[in-house]
Amino acid sequence: MQDDAIISLAITTVDDIAVCSRILRKIAKGKNRVVTLNRGLPVRKQTLISLSFETAETRGDIKKLITNIENMKGVKDVRQIGAGEE
Repeated sequence: MQDDAIISLAITTVDDIAVCSRILRKIAKGKNRVVTLNRGLPVRKQTLISLSFETAETRGDIKKLITNIENMKGVKDVRQIGAGEE
């Protein structure tokens, strides 16, 4: 395990609030705590979600989490836009 870190993601999804809900459940299922969440207005039936979460998971676990989010129905793109230790 590493020290707690803050991970920031930019996620493009279809315009469906249920997708956002599934992403949050997936993140909360691990050793993570959502710190910020912003869901943008839909443009061309797609929505940008930017979120940051605090985690005590290892980097390999974070990569696996990101891959799992990428493979979720309704998710178009996931980009890690930041990572820093607390």
